[in-house]
Amino acid sequence: MNRKLRAKAENIVFSEARQDYPFVAAITRRIMATKAPAVRRLERRLVRLRAGSIRVKDAKGNDSTSAHIEHISSISIDAANHHAAAIADGACMQLVFAFLERTLRDLCEEVSSKPKQLSAYLRKRAKERVGKVQKYLDFLRSHGGLTFTVGPDVRRLLKREKELRDIFTHGDWLLHYFGSARDGAADALKAVASLIEALDSAYLIARPEI
Repeated sequence: MNRKLRAKAENIVFSEARQDYPFVAAITRRIMATKAPAVRRLERRLVRLRAGSIRVKDAKGNDSTSAHIEHISSISIDAANHHAAAIADGACMQLVFAFLERTLRDLCEEVSSKPKQLSAYLRKRAKERVGKVQKYLDFLRSHGGLTFTVGPDVRRLLKREKELRDIFTHGDWLLHYFGSARDGAADALKAVASLIEALDSAYLIARPEI
């Protein structure tokens, strides 16, 4: 989150978001950087195979250690890395969206003109195939008086939210497995920072007395 965002006036919602953002970012980076146990096991086995401390034989009793080494180094480790990255990306994206949803929900509650206005609005749109993030943004415009523009990075974020929601709703795990990107969570965090900055500016313009 850049200096301009961190330096802005202290609305409690944005203040909490600024405090929590570094922790979310740190956890996300740690998850993405952590090597999966399956990968570590394969790497340890590869070291032992190359050192000659273990040998592998095929069904006919012939030595197949070299072929085994080739398979692990060229296929198994890459497959395990991709599998781990897909799981990590999904976990990190859920964390990022949970942080964003909470921030937007708190902001919506703050700008509401009457109690339970937000819950009534969400119930009214419950059957729409639109994610909560988009609904919160729509609420901030229609009921909060905030005027802001979302950039292409945020639009990609909203598209990704819809994709993940559909994947987890319908159990299309292979779609996530083959569609995940190693930098997905990092890009999402940048988009979240950009969006919060835009909302912070819009809030100050809509409520100059704050």
